[in-house]
Amino acid sequence: MNTGARSALAVVLGLCPHGLATARALADAGIEVHALEPNSDLPGFHTRRAKVHKVASIHPPGLIDALVSFAEERGGDDKIALFPINDTMVADIARNWSRLSDRYALSWSASLDDVSRLLLKENLEPHTVSRGLNYPRSRLLESAVVSDAFVADLRFPLLAKPSKPLGSFKTRKVADLDALKAIVRDFEGDLPLLVQEWIEGGDTDLYFCALFLVDGEDIGHFVGRKLRSQPPAQGQTTSAAPFESEAIYEVTKTFFSGTAISGPVSLEVKRDPDGMYWIIEPTVGRTDFWLDLCVQNGFDLPLMNYDFVTDKPVAGASAGGRAVNWFDTDRDSWSFLSLISSRQVSPFDGRRFTFFDRHDLAPWWFAVRQQLFRRLNRVRGRREVG
Repeated sequence: MNTGARSALAVVLGLCPHGLATARALADAGIEVHALEPNSDLPGFHTRRAKVHKVASIHPPGLIDALVSFAEERGGDDKIALFPINDTMVADIARNWSRLSDRYALSWSASLDDVSRLLLKENLEPHTVSRGLNYPRSRLLESAVVSDAFVADLRFPLLAKPSKPLGSFKTRKVADLDALKAIVRDFEGDLPLLVQEWIEGGDTDLYFCALFLVDGEDIGHFVGRKLRSQPPAQGQTTSAAPFESEAIYEVTKTFFSGTAISGPVSLEVKRDPDGMYWIIEPTVGRTDFWLDLCVQNGFDLPLMNYDFVTDKPVAGASAGGRAVNWFDTDRDSWSFLSLISSRQVSPFDGRRFTFFDRHDLAPWWFAVRQQLFRRLNRVRGRREVG
């Protein structure tokens, strides 16, 4: 690992569990970390690993103004390493990079077009097929009127998801045409929707691979496997484990081949009952929600990204001890106990929980108090109804 001085500031955009993991990883490397966050009710807001700045918004249209103001307040000429956390931020930064480029350093600033293109789900099928990989047969639904003709060449069940980041829902499994029409009625504001054929399999058939790219060439990778997600098999990962797979790595390299992207990227892949791998979706311009799984297993993407944008040698994965599993106890409180009881993980495996860090306990204590108050309010509400 590079031990040179790391004097440039890092700014993390948001302190959800993903942002908190990013801030902690950077702080552990001795980097001065600042975080922009509007919501003081988030446990991550109370971290001691970053200087937290309460801002009006970290979403369009306020994000760019907040970044410009932060840079002006800091003064100086040194560029600030920038860490967006979600796709909306990535898209907004890509559109407005000319306003930020004088003061911020971004790993993918030379490949704005590639990143912007892969953010849109409607572009994924031609990109995937052109590389000889499998992608579920898909249609883009742009109208609130859903006809029989629209699904004529698709096989139910289907999966529907917003094409643009970030929608009000992640995915919905659709059993028939009436169910699809109901989703359109409920989420008309999320149009256009990408509608695609469902690939059979459960949570543990979902894999992911993170790469660190330099001009499209990977200099390190990490492969993981989902254990649980919410909702099951179609939602956000809530438990994951490291996984050895050359096949997943090769699929991921192939998917990103021909791009000029630098920085962290990742790809989610599903293995069907016949052993075929299907591309689900990439992550570009940022790390993914399960970032802490990578960090705790020696693949420190935030540090690699920081060193790259500050012109320092970028180290690959570091040798670790036992493998560490990751549990998002914020979205799925009982994931660890459930997986232990079902013997999907061993109680003796390494483990990492969303908010707990013995060097930064304030977010964990805040989260515990929040959950206790929520449970008490639910009990009180049931008694009042009764």
